[in-house]
Amino acid sequence: MNVNYKHKVGLLLFICAQLTVYAQSSDFFSTTAFSAGMGGAISSVEGSAAVFSNGVQLLELNGNTIIANAEVKFSSFEFQSIGVGYFRANVRKNIFGASIQKLGITSASFLKLGIVYARQLSLKNSLGINFYYNTWRIVGYESNNYLSYAISFRNALTENVTIGVQLWNLAPYRINAFESTARDLRFFALFKINSVVSTNLEYHFSFENPSGFNLGLVYSPIKNIEGRIGINTQPTYFSLGCAILLNEKSKIEVGTSSFSPLGLSPAMSYSQGF
Repeated sequence: MNVNYKHKVGLLLFICAQLTVYAQSSDFFSTTAFSAGMGGAISSVEGSAAVFSNGVQLLELNGNTIIANAEVKFSSFEFQSIGVGYFRANVRKNIFGASIQKLGITSASFLKLGIVYARQLSLKNSLGINFYYNTWRIVGYESNNYLSYAISFRNALTENVTIGVQLWNLAPYRINAFESTARDLRFFALFKINSVVSTNLEYHFSFENPSGFNLGLVYSPIKNIEGRIGINTQPTYFSLGCAILLNEKSKIEVGTSSFSPLGLSPAMSYSQGF
């Protein structure tokens, strides 16, 4: 068996395992370029990428924005995921948005449709709700569809410290006779250490699957450019990324995570406000 064939077989087995065991979890299809560079962060995602996973993190933005994201999983162009999101923020601090994410390979496919709403309740407190319709299919094996959702609460403790919690599927939805959507709690905190350094920290507690931490560090020594580094403890991997603010409404982000021995999973996002 040649190395290339072994790589493809390993990737297919990994995807099948993800779809059958972890597809109901909160994080399988939320890999944006931000997440890819920040240790797989989901709840603490900042900027336009939050439309895919946590709408409460969009409340600092204004106007209409579209974001497109693409990822090549494990350096194999046969395993590509794409996502497109849109949200609208108004002067009353309400957010409305929608997203679509898709992974397509020869033997399996996964589609995730999402809607998001977020509202600033007071000067320091915010609430967000995400709903998803998920459908997946493995050729010759199984197919299914199910609903999942998340409720988010955020509090700005100080000008430089924000904390929050995201509750996934507290009332689980039955996928089949053996599985239900996973109940997850994601506690997150954002710390602005100084004008050029900030950190994102998440603790992911799952009732059904292993729990772990996501830690990301942002370093921005030059205006409109930032470097990112992160670590995920479950599963364990490291990540790198960067972002370039082209102007007040346009932004490019890149990031990659490294899964040993499957390799890198580079991702790129572009967001445009109007």
